[in-house]
Amino acid sequence: MYHPLRHSVLNAIRSAAYYQASLIHNHNANGLMDGVTDPSLEASNGSQSVPYLLTSLVLFTTHEPCIMCCMALVHSRVSQVFFSKRMKTGGCGGCDGAAVVGLGGINHRYAVYEWIPDLSEDELVEDNVDTETIDA
Repeated sequence: MYHPLRHSVLNAIRSAAYYQASLIHNHNANGLMDGVTDPSLEASNGSQSVPYLLTSLVLFTTHEPCIMCCMALVHSRVSQVFFSKRMKTGGCGGCDGAAVVGLGGINHRYAVYEWIPDLSEDELVEDNVDTETIDA
C-alpha cells in the first residue's frame, strides 16, 4: 500500500531504530550495550542507558534523500550519507542548492558524498526511471 511518508531513508531509520531497541536489554559486563565500547555513544533515557538513534552510522542510498529525509537524518545523528543519483527534491544540494546540513542553527551535521561512476556516456545503462516523480 502506498504511503507518502514511507521514503526509503525513513524506512532505513525506522529499521535501525527497531534493531537498536531490540538490543537494549543486551548489556555487557561494563554496563554498555553489546558492541558499544565507548560510553559517549550512549545517551541517558531516564534510568536506562540506550544508544542514540543511528549515532556514528553511515547511510548508503541510491537516490539523494529529500529535504524531509535529510532533516530526519540530522535528528537521528548519522555520521555520513552516500548517494549516487541527484534529485530535484534532494536535501543534500539537489533542490536548488538547498543542503540541509549547511543550514545555520542545526545541532548536528553529517558528511554528504555523491558517488559518480567512472564510466563514459556509452557505458552508462539507462535505468528507465522517471526521476521527475521519485522523491528519494
